[in-house]
Amino acid sequence: MLQKNSVQAVFILSRVLTMFYLSVQFLTLRVRFLNRLAIMASRDYLIRQFEEMGFFLASLLRKALKMKEDNQQEQAEATVKEELMQELKLDIGQVVMLENQEFLTLIKSCLTSEDQMEKLADILYVLGQDLNLSFSLTKANYLRKSLFLFSYLQENSPVFSYERRTKMLSIQDILRLKGLTD
Repeated sequence: MLQKNSVQAVFILSRVLTMFYLSVQFLTLRVRFLNRLAIMASRDYLIRQFEEMGFFLASLLRKALKMKEDNQQEQAEATVKEELMQELKLDIGQVVMLENQEFLTLIKSCLTSEDQMEKLADILYVLGQDLNLSFSLTKANYLRKSLFLFSYLQENSPVFSYERRTKMLSIQDILRLKGLTD
């Protein structure tokens, strides 16, 4: 009788251990699955943030161009300054006064892609384009930093852009006409 109880106890114990092992395996798989879901969710969040920044810059560029068409250059500049300050905590009037490498480091900390940097260069180009009509050091700096960003992108991008090259030549011409070439 003792032997029969021992066999039953061992059998029950082996079943309990098997169930415990399967439970641990199930929990491990569930944790891995939940971790993957969390990673996918955070990756999706980062992609959304990245896309939102691109949309923000594109929208800001459209606003600046529209205001420029309506001869509201000062309002365009104020809007750009305000929105960049609000969205990126970036005082564009101060940023364009920085040395090129400091400027690039700061811009790279705010913007994560070449497309975003190119949109900022386009915004600076739009703000400084009327330098021929009304000279200001700030507008000259907008053009200089726009030229710097376009040049940086042209040199470091795997894709050559004729549009970017055309903008660079236009900026160089404007700066040369004003005697502001380095």
